[in-house]
Amino acid sequence: LYAFPILDSQENVTGVVEYVRDITAQGKAETAAGESRAQYQAMVEAFDGLVYVCSKDNEVEFANKPMAARAGRNPVGDKCYKALHDLDAACPWCVNERVFRGETVRWEVLSPKDNRWYYVVNTPIRHADGSVSKMAMIQDITEKKLADDRLVDERNRLRTLIDNLPDVIYVKDAESRFVMANEALATFVGAESVENLIGKTDEDFFPREIAGKLRAEEVQLLKTAKPVINREEQVVDAEGRPQWFSSTKVPLRDGKGNTVGLVGVGRPLGGQGDPSH
Repeated sequence: LYAFPILDSQENVTGVVEYVRDITAQGKAETAAGESRAQYQAMVEAFDGLVYVCSKDNEVEFANKPMAARAGRNPVGDKCYKALHDLDAACPWCVNERVFRGETVRWEVLSPKDNRWYYVVNTPIRHADGSVSKMAMIQDITEKKLADDRLVDERNRLRTLIDNLPDVIYVKDAESRFVMANEALATFVGAESVENLIGKTDEDFFPREIAGKLRAEEVQLLKTAKPVINREEQVVDAEGRPQWFSSTKVPLRDGKGNTVGLVGVGRPLGGQGDPSH
C-alpha cells in the first residue's frame, strides 16, 4: 500500500491518493525461498562431514563449521586447497574443470595434511545470475578404508589357505549352484579353473545318477537345516575313477537365520571307504 497526499496551491493537504498492489505471489515466493534456504542450511548442518563452496579460481565462498575447524579459521576468501589440505597450489587431483562443465564427480583421496582417507563429492551450483560455483561434501572414511583393507587381506589369506588344502571345499546356494570353490574341487571335476565352477551345479560335471544322489541329499539338508557330518561317499572324478570322501555338509544361514545354501568339505580317503555307500 502506497499513500500520497494531494496538496492545493497553498500546500494544504486536500486529499490522499492510495495505490494498492497485490503482493501475495511475491510474499509466497519469498516465503518459499526462505524455507528453501532453511532446509538447505539444515541439511548442511546435519551432514556429518566437511562442506564448502568455492569459485572457479578455488576461492572459498562458504564453509560449514567442521570445515572451519579443519582450517583453524573461517576460510572464506582462502583457497580451498590451502584450507582443506594445507597445500600452496591446486591439488594434483583437482576436478574443477569437470565440475564447472556441469559434472558431479565422486572419488576417494588421501589427504597430505593428516594422512587420512576422505570420500569427496563435488557438484556444480548454478546461481540465479548465471554464475557457477562448486560445492564439496567430504567425509572421513579412514576407519572404513582400513577395515575394508583388512577384510581384503583376510579374504586373500583364506583364499590361499583353502586353495592349498587337499580337501575339496565349496559353497552352494539354495539351488545347489556353486558360489565358491577351491582348486582341489576344480581339479577333481576337471574344470578349467575355479571361476569355471561358479554358477554351475553337479549335473555339469558328474554322471546323472551321482549328481542326482548329491542333489537329493542337499535338498534334504536345506529342508531340515541339519548338518551331514563325516559321511563316506563315493564320487567319480574327471578321469572316470571312483574316489571315496569323508563328506561334511552344513547349512549356510543369512543374518535372519534362514537357510540359504550349504558349505561342503570333502576329505579324500585314498580309495578306501565303506563299499555299502
